[in-house]
Amino acid sequence: MHRRNTHWAWSAAVILAALPAVNAAVVSSRPAVAGQPVDSSAPAITIAALARRQPVLARRAMVVSAQHLATEVGVRILREGGNAIDAAVAVGYALAVVQPCCGNVGGG
Repeated sequence: MHRRNTHWAWSAAVILAALPAVNAAVVSSRPAVAGQPVDSSAPAITIAALARRQPVLARRAMVVSAQHLATEVGVRILREGGNAIDAAVAVGYALAVVQPCCGNVGGG
């Protein structure tokens, strides 16, 4: 196999291995109930408050997404020896599973 094909095959295998874990977590998670009241006691975040915040830094790696389960998949990929691209692709696929309506890889 060519080096490029080997890399893609390895990346695909890692992603496919991670998807059942994400799916199981999504199926077992409790869905939000529509119509629940919003906690209005929490202070609103203003642009001025955001401007005063310090950036979050990491020495080795950081995985950030809109959904904690997708973030956990990316972290797991990095812990198992994957690189940033592998983690990003895995997070993208995980987001397609946990947020299918948001226009991810599946088209949503």
